[in-house]
Amino acid sequence: MKLKFNWGTGIAIFYSSFVLILVSFVIFTGFHKVDLVDDNYYEEELKYQNIIDKKLRSNNLIEKLLIETGDNYIKFKYPNLFKPEQITGSITFFRPSDKTKDFMIPVKAGLDGSQLVGKSKLEKGMWRIKVDWAVGDSTYYNEELLFI
Repeated sequence: MKLKFNWGTGIAIFYSSFVLILVSFVIFTGFHKVDLVDDNYYEEELKYQNIIDKKLRSNNLIEKLLIETGDNYIKFKYPNLFKPEQITGSITFFRPSDKTKDFMIPVKAGLDGSQLVGKSKLEKGMWRIKVDWAVGDSTYYNEELLFI
């Protein structure tokens, strides 16, 4: 028996291959691991309005928080409007590509209102620096990208 290739056979092969590719894609995506940026992503999303309010307060300050980078350090210069001993909070170093490298340090402003952090813990790549700080009842938030 000789198999003839005509337009009906071509359509059947086309649809069969389309279904096979579609089923393969569904199986592949079912086994693909997807990590969220944060384990409790949805709870953090609900709290985001609080961060927006803190950012607005930071932007409305006459003197802003300055984040400067040097060869071996990162300098955080807090506004001179506040006494250094009244400034509290935390600095989070967030690595988007690997959450195991994230770490947090407390805010400790020196007598001149600045804080130095060494770059020895930071690997090459992109980091997001999140500074959540407060003076009394007023809370502030600053965020900046850092490329090493």
